[in-house]
Amino acid sequence: MGEFRIIPTGAEAVECLRNGEVRLPPLSLRLVETPDRNGSGRYDAIVSAAWRDTEYRFALEYKRRSTPKVFQETVAGIRVDRRPANTYPMLMMPFLSPKQLAELEQSAVSGIDLCGNGVVVVPGGLCIFRTGQPNRYPQSSPIKNIYRGRSSLVSRVFLARPEYREVNAVMREIEARNGKISLSTISKALATLNEDLIVKRTKGSISLLQADALLDKLVANYVAPRRTRRFVGRWEGAPNEFLSEFFNGAGRAGIRAVVSGASSVGLYAVMAREDKVKVYCGNIEATIRAAGKAVEETSRFPNLELIETSDDFVYFDARTEAGVRYACPVQTFLELMAGDKRERETAEQVKRGILAELPSPQGS
Repeated sequence: MGEFRIIPTGAEAVECLRNGEVRLPPLSLRLVETPDRNGSGRYDAIVSAAWRDTEYRFALEYKRRSTPKVFQETVAGIRVDRRPANTYPMLMMPFLSPKQLAELEQSAVSGIDLCGNGVVVVPGGLCIFRTGQPNRYPQSSPIKNIYRGRSSLVSRVFLARPEYREVNAVMREIEARNGKISLSTISKALATLNEDLIVKRTKGSISLLQADALLDKLVANYVAPRRTRRFVGRWEGAPNEFLSEFFNGAGRAGIRAVVSGASSVGLYAVMAREDKVKVYCGNIEATIRAAGKAVEETSRFPNLELIETSDDFVYFDARTEAGVRYACPVQTFLELMAGDKRERETAEQVKRGILAELPSPQGS
């Protein structure tokens, strides 16, 4: 199969079929014709799939974009579209994931991609399933990754409030939870969330569709905050009393600080507390001065770690308890999921809490 620097157009994909570059052993695939589309339905080609002495013909439709929304809409339409007599429906995309192939098989729709994966289904006659070939045509996106870094604030805000009437309402909610992001970035992120079937956009409503799937996307793309500097030390006295005074001082001085997700777990789940509390802050020296507490920098039995970072997402939607600012449930969940087996098991408790407390969509 030839290499493409960009995702092939419909004409280029059909040319691959014509040149025999699309393969799905043990089947032999062959382009039969490219019909005049006037009055012939919306298929792009008639394809023959031969196995031993038997040949089957398929009305193939090619889609250049492999997003979940395009996939689902195409599968639903291809099953009812008009096709030439004695043909079966077939979808072709640049890449089909194992999950998509399984959905096609369940729907009795055949599908092939340009990477060597596919499923060919003839009810009562044939079922060939091949997967495992890597994606050679990753989708481009207007934002490099909407589930990571500052752009993830758009995704995260739907786990706090699941429905909005307009894009401006999404921005106001993000700002109300101490986040900052441009309206254009929000619009681009919403477009991708809609394509991924995470949110649904209709007239007068932008609502969360799949909270579980959104959490999975955030976990898969999570990267720890960038650390400018790190301070490890020890204070004397009760942790709760110290943290309360510590955050009061930081708050008065207008310094951003929040207990890390891993150290905030006690608010959202049952887990033994670590001896060392980790705190994110905007400036280490200024935070220590504002707190007005004696903190000794030492690596012997430390109980405090200050992590200097400017990444907004760690401060987003922080929760205040007894004067202390803790990471929100989503940040806590993501940090735990990046940890060891015990932390990942605890993360499931946090996840259940996030889903249970998610309010019913009512608009904004």
